[in-house]
This record gives sequence, C-alpha cells and structure tokens, in this order.
Amino acid sequence: MKKVIAIIAATFAIASGAQAASGGTLIFNTNPSQGAAEPFVYDLSGTSTSDRLDSTFKAQIYTSDTQNGTFTAQGAARQFGLFNDQVNAGANGMILSAVTVTADNVGGGVAGFYQIRAWSGAFSSYEDAIASGNPASDLAGISDTVGATFGGGNPAVAAPTVDGFTSFNLALVPEPTTVALGLLGLGGLVASRRRKNA
Repeated sequence: MKKVIAIIAATFAIASGAQAASGGTLIFNTNPSQGAAEPFVYDLSGTSTSDRLDSTFKAQIYTSDTQNGTFTAQGAARQFGLFNDQVNAGANGMILSAVTVTADNVGGGVAGFYQIRAWSGAFSSYEDAIASGNPASDLAGISDTVGATFGGGNPAVAAPTVDGFTSFNLALVPEPTTVALGLLGLGGLVASRRRKNA
C-alpha cells in the first residue's frame, strides 16, 4: 500500500512540475481595455497622431523570467497599423487583433517580464534591424520592462494583454562602428576584471 501511495505521489509531483514548466502565455494586443491609458509606439519625430508607427513597421514580444535577465523573442513578429488584417491609419502605433503568444522561458501562472521591441519593417527581426540597418534611416526601439503573471498554470491563470508598457519612440539604429566599439570596450572590461581577480 505504501508503494502505491508513493507512486501516486511521485506521478502527481511530476505532473505538477510539467505543468509549472510549460510555457506561460501573453495576449499580443497593445490596445488596452476601455478607460485605460493607451500606449502607442512612435517614430523618432514626436508623439502626435501622425508620428505613430504604420504598417511598414513591425513588433515582437520579448520575455524573461527575471527583470534584468536575458529577454528572448516569442511568437511571430506583427505589423503595426492593421485592423482585421487590413491597413488602417486608425490602428497606427498599435498592434491589434489579439494573438496568444507562448513564452518558452516563463511558466504558466508564474510571474515574469515582457518588453515590446519594434523596428523598420524591411527586417525580419529586431536583431537584424540593429545589425544591418542604415543608421541614417532605419529605426528600432524597446519599451520599458513590464512585470506580469503569465497565463496558464494549475490552477489556470488568464493570459494578460501586453498593454502595460509606456508609450515610446524609436531611434535611428546605431552606427556599426559604434556597436563594434561598444563590444570591444566590453571585452576589454571583462579581460581587465579577470586579470585583477587572478
């Protein structure tokens, strides 16, 4: 009898662990519920209606299990300025038509963090825009970091909508030499700290 109880307890523990480890979910829709402040994403020139990103720009959700951890892309990139998959100027600066995105680094029902990253639509990802963009014309930017309890888990938690970030502007992508110099400087810092610790 004790063996049967132990097997049942082990099975329950494994099932609970699998549930906790499964991906937490977020709703990729930046239009908040009625009455809430609406976060918009703007180009670099200002914060008026005409400065909101149109359908030539894309965005993606990035998530992490810690606020200062490594954020990784989740789900597919989506276009701004679409309503029911049609270009609509009234939807500029927003991602509409809710899509559920599953995070691979935050469990269901677990507290995690997300960012919205946006860029010029000629590139397939934020990283490509930063690495290959033209510093004179291509734009990219990152929202502030927002904490949320991701959907899923046991008992199940409803997936939150990613509308908690503050409106932000994109900036011109950095010069490739600026990025290279920054990496070189970081490498020098690491080497110097290693020498001091040795």
